[in-house]
Amino acid sequence: MLRTALLARNILKAQSLHPVFFRSLASTLVVSVATIQIPSLAESITEGTVKSLRSTCALSVDVGDYVKVDEAIASIETGKAAVDIKSPVDGKIVKFFADVDATVLVGNDFAVIDETASPPAETKPKPEEKPKSAEPKAEEAKPKGTKSEVPKAPQAPKPKAEPKPVYEPPAAGARNTRRVPMGKLREAAASRMKESQNTYAMLTTFNECDMSAISTLRKDLGADFSKKYGVELTFMSAFIKAATMSLLKYPAINGVIDGKHAVYHDYVDMSVEVATPKGIIVPVLRNCEFMSFGEIEKSVADMGSRAQTGALALEEMVGGTFSISNCGAYGALLSTPLINVPQSAVMAIHSVKSRAVMANERVEARPMMYLSLSYDLSLIHISEPTRQAEISYAVFCLKKKKKKKK
Repeated sequence: MLRTALLARNILKAQSLHPVFFRSLASTLVVSVATIQIPSLAESITEGTVKSLRSTCALSVDVGDYVKVDEAIASIETGKAAVDIKSPVDGKIVKFFADVDATVLVGNDFAVIDETASPPAETKPKPEEKPKSAEPKAEEAKPKGTKSEVPKAPQAPKPKAEPKPVYEPPAAGARNTRRVPMGKLREAAASRMKESQNTYAMLTTFNECDMSAISTLRKDLGADFSKKYGVELTFMSAFIKAATMSLLKYPAINGVIDGKHAVYHDYVDMSVEVATPKGIIVPVLRNCEFMSFGEIEKSVADMGSRAQTGALALEEMVGGTFSISNCGAYGALLSTPLINVPQSAVMAIHSVKSRAVMANERVEARPMMYLSLSYDLSLIHISEPTRQAEISYAVFCLKKKKKKKK
């Protein structure tokens, strides 16, 4: 106790004699750090794979780099989407606990940031130097009576070496192979597609739809629609609205088998497939039965743009009751789409082609589209999907509603 008291008294005395030294010492000893953890991904997802936000194999930032608050430093790829890991504070990266392609668990530590680090000084562009005045001639500077030196002949510039090509094509006849990791997103998509084939007694039926009415509707009201809602009027909103009307009329296609029970939904949450550079993801439009054409188009455009940048939350990609796949965006004329587990049906829309059809007791060239519906035959009776023509009928009703408004 006596030694402790003497030590404390000596420290207080030294602090009173040298306060500046002790303040600087305290500032150097106190270091504030923030630990970034793997965020919650979704209710059923517990792990993911670390991916970089840049094209190289390294992380998006390195140890020693200064980051700002909400700046993305990496992304976590799961079976449904990629989620960015953002810095909660301004500071310098001190340490990483995982590297690219490492599998991490939700809640694990990912990085440490030093909050006390100061940001790097901004380098200001140097002002351009003014050209120096011409130096006096050598002959004038030399004293009289000395011989002037003979100027040397200018040397020819050396030829610059040609840059070597970055990519060298393989030699003729080479049979090289490459092994590239699929990534969590593509791996999970492949697993779900195989699960869909093994789970459902799947059958696909086809119908054709005359697109004349909706094409005329787009032509007549497209400009006013874009002016009012700020988005283009497309075929997608018409099919989402028409499919919603049909699903409410035939709830079995909007249902699902759960054990020994059939579950029917009195609402429509539409899953719309979107192609991204990392694969196909399926954001969900909630309660489509209450949405107008303008609300559907704005929601689809917003989700599509955020899907390309990876800004969709995982909660926006779960819970759909029915899916629509736009295979026509890739020029497909027909397809047999796979059901999105745990739903029971999926509809695919395709390219619009002008074909000769019978209309008004004569042959006419009309814009036609094939529709395909894959469904679980163990839940849905074969007579119900054949009523998929209700979708075509609903599309025709759009034209009738337009005439009534006039």
